[in-house]
Amino acid sequence: MPLPAADGQLTTPLRIPLNEDALSSFVSDAVLGGAPVVPSGKRNGEGRKETVMTVRQFGHGQSNPTYRLRLDSGIRSEETRRDLVLRARPPTSSHASAHDLDREIRAMSMLLGSGVPVPRILASCREDILGLGGGGAENSGGVHTKFYLMDYIGGRIYTDPQMRDMSRAERRGAFEDSVRVLAALHSFEGWRKKGKNRPPKPGLLGSSPGSRKTYVSRMIRKLLEVYSVQSKMAGPAPGLNDLAESLLSVASHCPDRKCFIHGDFKIDNLIYHPTLPQVDAVLDWELSTVGDPLCDLANLCMMYHLPGPAAGLGICGISDVDIGAVSIPTEDELIRLYCQSTAPAVRHATASDWMGFYLAFLCFKNAVITHGVAARLAGGAAVGQQAAAVAGLVPQLVGQGQNLLESRLPLPDDGINLSDKSVRSRL
Repeated sequence: MPLPAADGQLTTPLRIPLNEDALSSFVSDAVLGGAPVVPSGKRNGEGRKETVMTVRQFGHGQSNPTYRLRLDSGIRSEETRRDLVLRARPPTSSHASAHDLDREIRAMSMLLGSGVPVPRILASCREDILGLGGGGAENSGGVHTKFYLMDYIGGRIYTDPQMRDMSRAERRGAFEDSVRVLAALHSFEGWRKKGKNRPPKPGLLGSSPGSRKTYVSRMIRKLLEVYSVQSKMAGPAPGLNDLAESLLSVASHCPDRKCFIHGDFKIDNLIYHPTLPQVDAVLDWELSTVGDPLCDLANLCMMYHLPGPAAGLGICGISDVDIGAVSIPTEDELIRLYCQSTAPAVRHATASDWMGFYLAFLCFKNAVITHGVAARLAGGAAVGQQAAAVAGLVPQLVGQGQNLLESRLPLPDDGINLSDKSVRSRL
């Protein structure tokens, strides 16, 4: 039986079990004001008023285990049924700063009610009452949120950017609305306000002496630190350090505008309305921070450089799709749409000239992330159903990043000669 076009909402039985008795008590106290909740396998047959909780795990996603909780009072009507989403740290992690649920909570709480649609956070817990483990928190010198609950947003999550169940006009509208939401995020000024929901700064590992400390150069060094720890479980990734050095030789010259960014903005992290071509929610904020907006734009553009589902890579793109025939904007059209929508405006020429560099950086970043999937797979703690396929992407991403950097090196700008031998020698 073929999967539905929007398959990102599909669930499976629990692949990573949790303590449903403890979760029932937590939901009762934190969400339902003390009303009794019981797991579906322990439903009381004596006619008592109680809410029955059924837990299933989402099949999509490679990072934090995410579960759908259905709460049913037992009366057969929609008004008595409520769905929640539980997002947890994975049982193990190679790095204490990974899978940052506190970062997600701050980001979504800050953005709630803005022009960027996000689910509402309902409750969070810093104790391991579900028996999932700490995800590396025990060695981090601090206490992390172990899991949180948020509203379930019904709608469509597309793991395939072709959005096959939409008409050509709807598909075009959905892509345009995705860009509108990204531009709204980058135009959001609330992050500048002080308060408990102010976003954290990116990992501040210094750049080399005398270089400009851009967001990208800091992130490369932070990711190399994460990769070093992961390598103890998954082994080294050939060529990844060389790609990092090539990127660092250019990174100090990049535009480096500052705003609040998502960190992993892409089609399968968006929930689209059940029937309309509009974004109803943005998910997966664990990498959100104050940083360079062109990183988010490049992340969205990565789909143009990855093949479709037939390639069996575990993640999907549209590089093998006749995008004109299905009314998907070209990469340049998407960049132009974004530049026309942001405030303050981003010059199309700047974004277009530098896109190859940012795409190469995203290849490096995604190579480290997929290397982390390989590390969790080696440790027996893989989260997603496609973990093995995704873990095998590391060599392809490294090679693609190097090719993008060599073929689409930015043009000289503002007196910077990027064709200088000191830069070219690193490529």
